[in-house]
Amino acid sequence: MRKRSRTSPTARTRATLDLNAAPTLVIAESEPAVSSAVLVVLPLVGLGLLLIGASVVSTRRVPWPALAEPLYAHRLDLAVIGVGAIAVALICLNITAF
Repeated sequence: MRKRSRTSPTARTRATLDLNAAPTLVIAESEPAVSSAVLVVLPLVGLGLLLIGASVVSTRRVPWPALAEPLYAHRLDLAVIGVGAIAVALICLNITAF
């Protein structure tokens, strides 16, 4: 015959799962992706704002005529490249967020 192990009722209660216990928070140990994205996003946004600002400046405000004429001729190009740089920065930020 098999002998039954005699366990006390309190020992059996301790062994059961406590359903009222608060769940434990487990945080994955990994480097945040945002810090690496900032190295790409901030220079692109800065470049984009600089190019948009250069396209908005009046030719009378530029003291060098050799620079003012090509700046005026390529205003639209500068604005498009600036907006494109900001768009690429936001796409990079969106990709690295996941």
